Amino acid sequence: MKTLAEEKARVDMWAAKLITHSIIFNGKALRVQGSYEDGTIAAAGSIGIRQEIELMALKTDLAAMPGKTDRITLPHIPGALFQPTNVQNDANGTHWLFNLKQVAS
Repeated sequence: MKTLAEEKARVDMWAAKLITHSIIFNGKALRVQGSYEDGTIAAAGSIGIRQEIELMALKTDLAAMPGKTDRITLPHIPGALFQPTNVQNDANGTHWLFNLKQVAS
């Protein structure tokens, strides 16, 4: 009989294979889950479009907390360079959750 930790590791492994995609994190490929959303934002009587990218990476794949000096490229947005922002732990403490901010390349 497997322990809960062993089963969780097995579920994380299959989730990583089935529902993730690759990004380039500091020059190396990294598998993440991603949410790429557009929405509206109201400011000063006008409505604009906001884009938000949130990524989730397993801590076993990305041991150190992502920071301002890290650089990320996305296959979906060629030529753009990003840095992680709003970095936090997920509820279980097994993943890093972070948004992306575009920076000059």
